[in-house]
Amino acid sequence: RTSLSFLRNFDLEPSPIDLLKNAQRLSADGMPCVWAGTGNSDQLVISFVLHLVTVSGGDVSHVHVVQFETDERTGQRIRGVGELSKDLLREHPVPRRLELFELSAYRDAWLAVTAPEPASLESYAARHADAPAFLRDAVEKVMRRYPQRASGLPHWDLRLLHHVREHGPKAQAVLAATIAEMNADADLVGDLYTFSRLVRMASPAAPNPLVGLSGNRQQIGRTEAQLTEFGEQVLEGTRCSWPANPIDDWAGGVHLNSAEDNLWFNDDGRIVRA
Repeated sequence: RTSLSFLRNFDLEPSPIDLLKNAQRLSADGMPCVWAGTGNSDQLVISFVLHLVTVSGGDVSHVHVVQFETDERTGQRIRGVGELSKDLLREHPVPRRLELFELSAYRDAWLAVTAPEPASLESYAARHADAPAFLRDAVEKVMRRYPQRASGLPHWDLRLLHHVREHGPKAQAVLAATIAEMNADADLVGDLYTFSRLVRMASPAAPNPLVGLSGNRQQIGRTEAQLTEFGEQVLEGTRCSWPANPIDDWAGGVHLNSAEDNLWFNDDGRIVRA
């Protein structure tokens, strides 16, 4: 909700077919089945569904998964079900029940990602060495939501700064380049959230904005972005965004807040306190 506050007319009311609004159906008779690609969002949806089945009183052993991995025609990795054509959906893999070790890995992934402290997230790979590779990759990428020790920015914020320099000033071109990189990396964050990160770095409330925005923030196509001098220095690695700018953000279930002295950084793959 906070991320999209710059959109005045955005409807935040969930759809009537939203998963949360229909969670009780997961405990009813039948066979819940999740269709998923290999990207982080689809893999964590499997974890989320298993969590909802558990809290709604259902039996997770009944859950089946239709796991798309590779497009046999092109050899390309299938990152999300939303990118599939009707023909590929019709030719879907056979639904299968998860093995016990997979159930454990997916269920624990949700607990690790949503935990209020990062210890279980950081130790996930060691605790679940036999987890499906796509799931381990998805959990590992959540660690990139923590600000980097060197820059004070999370991974995609820093990549946005790079693309502002390389593809600006049109914000639309900046987002297109960033999202293309996200798709190639199977880290499917989404366009509105990505734009919200750009808006956030341009906030006039920040002591040292990293980006200057002009035009209409309600329409990406009419917005232009340019690096500030400080943003250029952070991108070059000569300055750090923190403590020059306060941090009030989320990394999974962890509320990163410099004012409350609850701050963690990603230090070359290790999550450490400030």
